[in-house]
Amino acid sequence: THPWGEMGQGTKVERAAQIARTLHLLPDPYAFDLRGFRLLVGKRYSFLHGEHRYGGSWDYFPITFGVKSTIAFLTALALAAIIAATHARRVAGILRSNFAHALPMLVMPLGFLGLCIASNLNIGFRHLLPALPGLFAVAGIGLAWLWHRSRLGLTAVVAIIGLATVEAVAGASHPHAYFNALAGGPMEGYRWLTDTSIDWGADLPEFATWEAELDRREPGVSVFLAHHGVDQIDA
Repeated sequence: THPWGEMGQGTKVERAAQIARTLHLLPDPYAFDLRGFRLLVGKRYSFLHGEHRYGGSWDYFPITFGVKSTIAFLTALALAAIIAATHARRVAGILRSNFAHALPMLVMPLGFLGLCIASNLNIGFRHLLPALPGLFAVAGIGLAWLWHRSRLGLTAVVAIIGLATVEAVAGASHPHAYFNALAGGPMEGYRWLTDTSIDWGADLPEFATWEAELDRREPGVSVFLAHHGVDQIDA
């Protein structure tokens, strides 16, 4: 049972939810969650690189993508863009001949990134996740082109794969809190982003162990915890 009495009646979304419920157009939970959708698309507070903001800003997701992606991935994307720019006519011919396959790969990441940039909801890197598969494919196509192009290209691909391996191993212990070296690494992540870009509360037991060890080494030291989750944290 959902608390329909708590829902307002003033907005179009709230009236639509009531109509959908009355006419049984949607299951009750779906109709009720339309109210949640209204709250999500409204302006929210966010944080980016030391600034507290209200509402959406165009630079939030590009910067978030830049600091949360591996350097290897960013390098592969940059090389793919350079290849496309320097071989524009050939790339255009390939796209025309494979239009049905290429269109989703291009529209999904670019279109979704555009929607994110225009959104008022600037609270986490996770909202960019649907755009990543297409970008991975673009980066992979660029690396495949380099691989077969020349010995220098082959060397560049091997170097990028090696860098990706190093970054994956370095970030394996705390993948959710990953920030690349250009952003200062995971220990500097709090300076860039907060909320779900850093924490879901999954490491609280590990945090408790770390805090106990820190207290033994430095008795009385202050610890400031910005926790994202529903668990009760005892002081």
